[in-house]
Amino acid sequence: MKDILIAQLATQKKALEKLQRGYDKLQKLYGELCEYIPDINVSVDEQLGVIDCNTAFAYLLGYKREELIGKSLLPLFTKETQILAEKIIHNPNKKENQFRNIRYQLIRKDGKIVEVNTDIDVVHDGKRRIYKSRVFFQDVSETKRLREEVENKQYMLDTILNTIQEGVLIIDPHYKIQFMNKYLIKIFGSEVGNDCYKILHGRESKCAENKCPDFQILNKNEPFHIFYRKDQRGNLFEITSFPFPNMDKTRSVLQIFRDISENRRLQEKLKECKLTYLKELRARYKFDNIIGKSEKMQEIFDLIVSVAQTQCTVLIQGESGTGKELIARAIHYNSPQKGAFIAVSCSVFSENLLESELFGHVKGAFTGAIRDKRGRFELAHGGTIFLDEIGDISPTIQGKLLRVLQEREFEPVG
Repeated sequence: MKDILIAQLATQKKALEKLQRGYDKLQKLYGELCEYIPDINVSVDEQLGVIDCNTAFAYLLGYKREELIGKSLLPLFTKETQILAEKIIHNPNKKENQFRNIRYQLIRKDGKIVEVNTDIDVVHDGKRRIYKSRVFFQDVSETKRLREEVENKQYMLDTILNTIQEGVLIIDPHYKIQFMNKYLIKIFGSEVGNDCYKILHGRESKCAENKCPDFQILNKNEPFHIFYRKDQRGNLFEITSFPFPNMDKTRSVLQIFRDISENRRLQEKLKECKLTYLKELRARYKFDNIIGKSEKMQEIFDLIVSVAQTQCTVLIQGESGTGKELIARAIHYNSPQKGAFIAVSCSVFSENLLESELFGHVKGAFTGAIRDKRGRFELAHGGTIFLDEIGDISPTIQGKLLRVLQEREFEPVG
């Protein structure tokens, strides 16, 4: 009987040793598998001591693998997550073996905080005592950083779009309002999802295709389109439409609304000021401002009226102080010319300077010519140029002036 028991015990011992070898082999294979899979993982005992870990886990925390084996994992958790870690590992509900998507913060060797998403598999022995736990980590620090960066940029973009004093509107391929910033919401009182033709034009149906700028962008691949329209308060907007590509490869329309009411008002005011100024100038240089009632002066007045309606070159002769420039201005301001009146005293310039003054010069034409300069002839384009003391200029300049008078063209110096 004793021999039989000894034999059975020996057989059982061999079976247990075989099972242990098989288990050790499986553990080795499992450890190799955990080492080579991309998941960051670690095995811990009931006291959170590190039984084994793969290189990825050690790299995550800035340690060598050998430095972590046998070390307690608990000090590597931040204080906020230590309690949660202990609670899960020592969970009184022994029937629960898996915990998923638990967020922890770990402390690296250099002191930096790493945020991880964790899956935990708890292994029990036959008496439901914790044998060990396999913990899988996913580093979400970069994901969190990118998400925060995206959220920050989105916040900045929203702030910019809703702060600028211009309207921003996006219309989708179905003519629905896809986006409208606060500037336009205040004007039209509408938001996303409404039909653009109802909100912008007060229509119940789509605009005619040949009159719809959005149709030109969506269907005819126009690079941009500019048009004008007034809102309910009478403000005039310049609207520029651009194609706006969507992520699904469809095309929407981006519209920029620019209120030009004040610009138009200032333009009209400037136009009025110009007209007033011209009237004042014309009144100032009317013939009754030129002293002279003799028959000869009346002939000069008649000649001024005749010459003022032509584009011809006029030679005005007279002694110094007899009012040659006054006559030239009278001709200009009684003519249909809309350009400026430019007067040049030729006697105050040297020959080289006079040529540059009259015809302009290009950069580098001579020493000191650091930029292009427009000449008096160019400045007088569309108006009148008065050359005083023309008899004092050199024959060379006179020859160049002759070409201007005959051909109506000139070349800058250089």
